[in-house]
Amino acid sequence: YDTGISEFSSNENEALKIYVDTDSKTDRQLISELNEGIELWKKNTVILNGLNNIENLPAEFLSQNGLLQEYCSLRIEHYGLIRQSVKEGTTKYDQQIQQLGQKIDSKLEAL
Repeated sequence: YDTGISEFSSNENEALKIYVDTDSKTDRQLISELNEGIELWKKNTVILNGLNNIENLPAEFLSQNGLLQEYCSLRIEHYGLIRQSVKEGTTKYDQQIQQLGQKIDSKLEAL
């Protein structure tokens, strides 16, 4: 279990690098990093599915994994909207992006 969570954490840290120096990145770079991030979040959902199949996994771990699954889904949706916003050069998704950010923050607090 610990190995899977460690891999999850590593993927998460890599995916969150999108937020570093965003002003100095071109749209093409941002879109590329967002695509990579989405793939890392998808990998994390696969990791969690595998962890949920561990025999005799304590209920609290299963509960935590459920929250982490929801967190990954929110991140995938969030990154997808940001990517769409960058591609279209628009702010029309800003409210949805902000709402997803708030949901992500709430999920992190629950973890």
